[in-house]
Amino acid sequence: PLKEFRRPGPKYTRKNFSPEQIEGLEAAFQEHRFVKKDLRKELAKKLNLSERSISYWFQNKRARSKPPITMSSEAALKAAQQQQDLDKQQQEQKQSQQDSLVAALQQTIQQSCAT
Repeated sequence: PLKEFRRPGPKYTRKNFSPEQIEGLEAAFQEHRFVKKDLRKELAKKLNLSERSISYWFQNKRARSKPPITMSSEAALKAAQQQQDLDKQQQEQKQSQQDSLVAALQQTIQQSCAT
């Protein structure tokens, strides 16, 4: 029989921070976007949290605080121009293929009429 494989120990459960803990973390984040070891230890003791959870909180907070990535208007204009050029090139290739096909058809018709 197959046995279930799992990590030893209790299963991890997510714990929510209390309002006081969040307030303390937010205040520290306003002063320092990156938490150094001494500050992390101080916060851990003061807020009754593990150093690891403080590190993760700061990492997640920095990620949430990033402004969304947007294109500058100059980059957007350049991308639009490149797309227009590509569309124009594809249209010209399509027209050239159609012209070649029409010419070949006309030649075939003329040959069949001549015989």
